[in-house]
Amino acid sequence: MGLVGSPCVTGNTERPVAKALKAAAEAGAETESLRLAATEINPCTACRSCRQTGDDVIPDEFPRVFAKMVAADGIVLASPVYFSSAIPEMKALMDRAGYLSIAHGRVLENKVGGVLVVARWAGHNFTFAQLLFFFFIRACLSLAPPSGPSPSAVKRVM
Repeated sequence: MGLVGSPCVTGNTERPVAKALKAAAEAGAETESLRLAATEINPCTACRSCRQTGDDVIPDEFPRVFAKMVAADGIVLASPVYFSSAIPEMKALMDRAGYLSIAHGRVLENKVGGVLVVARWAGHNFTFAQLLFFFFIRACLSLAPPSGPSPSAVKRVM
């Protein structure tokens, strides 16, 4: 499952997710891409209701998205960098999925997680870590590529 944080349709964030999902589909996986900009997911209010009842009480589309995350074998989180951080919709998804997954017995544990971050100037390292830590804290198996420019990019600069 690919979760695209960018509000731009077929933009710089959505294209690499489409390529990743295409490769997964070619390997036999069922895939789905979901654009957070087209989905209403409000921020966590820290009411702790999910911890007490196991239910998320905020009235929006998050329960539908969370159910898809639970059903998926793998999850790709993709976000553009907005002022050195993940887009707010992605952060809202991660906060609420984190709390609810614990309330439901750590249901995201052992899923395969991937991170795609798109940045123009700066903040990509922090945003990459921000999304990657979502998977680490949930005890997911992460597909983290080495960071830094590719050897061919380094050669072009030199």
